Amino acid sequence: MKAGNLPLPAAPATPTTGVVASEPRLLGIADSRPATALENGQYRIWAEHFEQRTGILIHDHREPFVRRELERRLGELGLDFETYLQHLLQPASGVGEWRHLLDRLVIKETRFFRHRESHDFIREQVARRAARQGGERLDIWSLGCSTGEEAYSLALDALAGFETAGHAPEFAVIGTDISVSALREARTGVYPLNALGTADRQRLTRFMESIATSRFRLTAEVRRHVGFVADNLLDQRCGFFREGADIIFCQHLLVYFRRWRRRQALNFLARRLKPGGLLVVGPGECSDWQPGFLVRERHPDISAYRRPHPEGK
Repeated sequence: MKAGNLPLPAAPATPTTGVVASEPRLLGIADSRPATALENGQYRIWAEHFEQRTGILIHDHREPFVRRELERRLGELGLDFETYLQHLLQPASGVGEWRHLLDRLVIKETRFFRHRESHDFIREQVARRAARQGGERLDIWSLGCSTGEEAYSLALDALAGFETAGHAPEFAVIGTDISVSALREARTGVYPLNALGTADRQRLTRFMESIATSRFRLTAEVRRHVGFVADNLLDQRCGFFREGADIIFCQHLLVYFRRWRRRQALNFLARRLKPGGLLVVGPGECSDWQPGFLVRERHPDISAYRRPHPEGK
């Protein structure tokens, strides 16, 4: 799962820059002790707190890995489970420690243009909108952006769409995630070439600066449109794009929620769309969701929903 799959409460961030306030200090690390095996009941208590805090259900196939990392952390800190749990549940010491655990437990799996059909659709929609509405500003929200590849992919989609329509690009992409370390990487805009996967590198060359062997940095033309914010989807905050977003892109995130949490999150995202806005989710991630006021886009390869304009507008 990628980093964006774990939406924890985060320190405030400035939407235009994504600068996060300083983190609380982690628990003081004592002399490392051998990892102590957790009892099943202790692990279940921790897992329940984890799901309550993050919304994430740890599936059975990941439990052995998570247990090992948690046991190893107890050994590093020289704490028994009960003392450690008390620290986790304290506002002062818990926030930083939860973040530390996230960076150890989360698999930051992401790449550029991960679902090609969805990005093709975004480029087409941006071009149509720009042709119809000229240079009107476009606001795009990338949820669970991890180390930034998805947010930058959306910026590249928007640049291509505006160029097709013959208009100067007027847009902003905000990428949100709860992993501070992932966002730190995202803000650099530096990636290995293999992060491009099967993307059309020839088309993207103009937006890439070679900085080292097999590594590149996205140009300022791309980076100036993108900001990153530490955010918790479960908190349902609206501190950026206060009037709503034109495009909300949420893929490979909701599959880790229980169904009722998934529907709750989707209902919140639907309300955060501007009239005419699009919500694009991963195929199969919301098969049992019935949006009350969105219209499903007819497209064979994507899952997208549009919020209609009010009648007469």
